[in-house]
Amino acid sequence: MIDTIVIIPGIMGSRLIDTTTRKNVWGARRIGALKTAGNVLDKWAAGRLADLAVTDEERDGGAKRLAPDGLIKEPAWGPTFRMNFGYRQLADELGRLVLHPDALLEFGYDWRLSVEHNGRLLAEAIDRHLAAWRQHPALAEWRRARHDTAEPRVVLVAHSMGGLVAQAAGLQAGALDAVSRVITIGTPFRGSVDAVTMLNSGRSSVGLPVGHARELAVTLPGLHDLLPTYRCLFTGDDLVALDPETVAALGGDGELARESFARHARLAAVRLPGLINLAGTHQPTDVCFRVDAGVLHAKRHGYERDETGKLVRDAVTGGFIPMKLHGDGTVQWQSARLGDATGYVQKHGALQATTSLIRNVQAQIEGRALGEGLGGRAGIGVELPEYAPAGTVTTARVSGARAAGDFSCVVKGLDDVVLEYPSVRRDGDEYVLDITLDRPGIHVLEVSNGVEPIRDTVVAFDAADRAAL
Repeated sequence: MIDTIVIIPGIMGSRLIDTTTRKNVWGARRIGALKTAGNVLDKWAAGRLADLAVTDEERDGGAKRLAPDGLIKEPAWGPTFRMNFGYRQLADELGRLVLHPDALLEFGYDWRLSVEHNGRLLAEAIDRHLAAWRQHPALAEWRRARHDTAEPRVVLVAHSMGGLVAQAAGLQAGALDAVSRVITIGTPFRGSVDAVTMLNSGRSSVGLPVGHARELAVTLPGLHDLLPTYRCLFTGDDLVALDPETVAALGGDGELARESFARHARLAAVRLPGLINLAGTHQPTDVCFRVDAGVLHAKRHGYERDETGKLVRDAVTGGFIPMKLHGDGTVQWQSARLGDATGYVQKHGALQATTSLIRNVQAQIEGRALGEGLGGRAGIGVELPEYAPAGTVTTARVSGARAAGDFSCVVKGLDDVVLEYPSVRRDGDEYVLDITLDRPGIHVLEVSNGVEPIRDTVVAFDAADRAAL
């Protein structure tokens, strides 16, 4: 094909370098750099976070202290948003579709800044990339050989926050005129409760301090652009939308929140050409939350409403009726789509590295029928702690399986070496996996019900890691 493809990664999915020293500030180039918990958690120690925090001079994108340096191809980890399994497979497979490697653009961007700022840069990059490709010798040769004068167009493939950047590019007049299709993968069009959690939470569920991560988060316009815009705050008698004052009270920046909510109102008017939504399903996902004494308590369900929009009470108990919802563990299903979507039973950070999803992206680009998603209605859900002490046994929970024989599970290192086949026991309607964390580092759990495995991670930390944070 003669069209060009632009890959737009999600938050934390682009390497960032210091423009003066050219040293790497964010994003490991090698898997080996993430093999031990010390290396992982040290990224979030105060000294490193000071480099990533956005200054007042940087908020509007004017200062150029840090610069993007390509996509993160290898796995990368961060608190709350957890493991991103990288973009190597996606880039390699999409690279096979284009006429020449120069027709593929990997759009790295400074994810710390607003999606509107990065959308402007994307619009400019699309113009430059397409203009250069239209003058490329490989395209000229193709035209001569086929006596064809067809003009190439652009396909945008965006993961997570990258879909919002693509949407923001549409705020620029004519920016999407040459775009034939936009394919989004787990994009939080209506935000994610995890963004509020990162702003509010100073400690993990196991007591590991992540306050430094919160100190970084409050400075990031890009993170505020991931705040939920739907009604997510449970007040006791209703679900209401966030406002800047509430965000500030929860630990965020009220002015950044105000700018973000206004930005989302403008983004709602943008039409993405040929839009295809691919989204994660069946995974336990925070949907709404209540606040007690300034502390967020997330809920993994919504509430039923009547035709007037009011919450419905149970006729017997008088309580509100919960409505089971799901997503990819980070972005709830309803937030990840504008219209119809194809579902994949997978975690947020592994969606873009899922083979069946990539095959469907290729099919769409080539004009073939979009296949079914991964897992379908028989999908299973996986829940795993974010952190746990090394030398202990932690537990994962599997939902949606009728019997233990319906799924298999294995724990691996980032180098794909098998560490353990966990024991499985039943607990009500779910199954519990006992995982032995015999050494510090990232442990990858793979759970499969006959199709591609769902992948999630737990960071095993030791005493030194705890002290460092």
